[in-house]
Amino acid sequence: WREELYFAVLDGEGHPLIECMNETPDIFAQRFRHGLPGDHKIIISGDATEAVAPLFPQALLADKQGDAVNIAQRALHRFKKGAVFPRPVPYYLREADVTISAKISKTLREG
Repeated sequence: WREELYFAVLDGEGHPLIECMNETPDIFAQRFRHGLPGDHKIIISGDATEAVAPLFPQALLADKQGDAVNIAQRALHRFKKGAVFPRPVPYYLREADVTISAKISKTLREG
């Protein structure tokens, strides 16, 4: 799972073209080796640009990275245009690592 990256395929306004996914760069490249759905250019952005860019030689690199300021500006722009945003929900990239302790549990005395 450590080799997987989070991929979002968005249109020019930042709307998802397909459901976001976690995949390795190689699997993602195989899936979209002939391009994106519709007639969209591939623009690469994010902290894994160096790992993904060689897999898409025809792609452009984003002039702005998806940092918090840029994301907030895009959201504000969409909000001012009347966009309705869904209620935020957490998205976990992987399941939590939970182990049950073998030690005998102790309960604190009430009162």
